[in-house]
Amino acid sequence: MTIIHLQAENISWQIDNKHIIKDVSFTAKQGETVGIVGPNGAGKTSLLKCLYQENKMTSGQVTLSEISLDLFDRKEIAKKVAVVAQQHEAVFNLTVFDIVNMGLIPHKAFFESNTNSDRQLIDQALTQVNLQQKKYQVFNTLSGGEQQRCLIARAIVQRPEILIMDEPTNHLDIYYQHQILSIVKQLGLTLIMTIHDLNLAAQYCDRLLLLSQGEVRAFDDTEKVLNETLIKETFHIDCLVDRNPLTRKMRVTYAGASHD
Repeated sequence: MTIIHLQAENISWQIDNKHIIKDVSFTAKQGETVGIVGPNGAGKTSLLKCLYQENKMTSGQVTLSEISLDLFDRKEIAKKVAVVAQQHEAVFNLTVFDIVNMGLIPHKAFFESNTNSDRQLIDQALTQVNLQQKKYQVFNTLSGGEQQRCLIARAIVQRPEILIMDEPTNHLDIYYQHQILSIVKQLGLTLIMTIHDLNLAAQYCDRLLLLSQGEVRAFDDTEKVLNETLIKETFHIDCLVDRNPLTRKMRVTYAGASHD
């Protein structure tokens, strides 16, 4: 039986009577990857912030395993949902270990010390993202890809059920884009992420939520959402979507801006 892990129902969020998100509904099944795509200003990041309550919704509801998010306190939410934001907070001289160790906070009482099991969990997470050798290096001295891997390690230590990521491949070269997405897919978590590269979305996402001006244009299996008509109407660019029926791989090739 398919388990709906997260459900967003008619989410709206506005600023000064201007709708940024309007009546957005979608679901994320347990263990699947849902990609949120759309042009700049479509409301992708704002929607993510509604999901983990950084933005207070004007209306609508988010449920986790059929329980309203409103019934959880912040610590309970942090035990279930980990977030890797697009903008990293200032961490000054904190090391990789310090950052990853923060993932334990939802599971600890104030001033509770780490156990041997905690330290093993941190080491295992660092090994998973191939950062064990940089355990005591200052976070701010890492490359962009290494910083992303460090934040993923923190999320692993947090032991969430759902991972939310905002543009995890932003400002990374092709090698690190695929490395980061491969790592998170292998975690087996329910993953919800915004992503601007439609070819990466085609390769790594099970379903896509297409937003335009804060509203849902489409929500369906990736191969159904990525079609020439929807892409042209939403992004105002001509394209060709190639589909390989044997490998089920897709590729979007752009022809140029549409003048319609």
